[in-house]
Amino acid sequence: MKTLTLVLIAIMTLLGCNQSADRRATMVKQETKDIETGSDTVKTKRIAVWHRFKLESDSAIAKMDNDLLNLQAKLAKANSKDRAKLDDDYNKLKIEIARLKEKIRQKNVAFDNDMQHAKDMTLQENEQFKKDVKNDIDKLGKSVDQLFKDDKK
Repeated sequence: MKTLTLVLIAIMTLLGCNQSADRRATMVKQETKDIETGSDTVKTKRIAVWHRFKLESDSAIAKMDNDLLNLQAKLAKANSKDRAKLDDDYNKLKIEIARLKEKIRQKNVAFDNDMQHAKDMTLQENEQFKKDVKNDIDKLGKSVDQLFKDDKK
């Protein structure tokens, strides 16, 4: 009887351990699915944030381009004394805007490549780039505004 009881206890213990291992395996599979889903959510959010930033940047640059076109029209009417300085400032701003457009274009290509290759772009790197571009846009916007003020004088 003792032997039978010990055998039954051993069998129940082994069955209990096996069920526990199965339960753990099921939990691990579920956690893996949750992580993959969360990863997709993070990736989707990162893409949405990037596209929103790119749209805002492109919009700000387009506004500056429009301001430069207006300035160019005013330059045509300016007297020759002021025109040389304004032309120089205008050309510098035009070059800076082109540089900024290229910087954003390159980052967009790099971002798309990173997303295609599922590389994990650090959020800090992305945030720093955004801050740099926003600072550049603000500086250029102030320069364009300053040119308009100088033109009015």
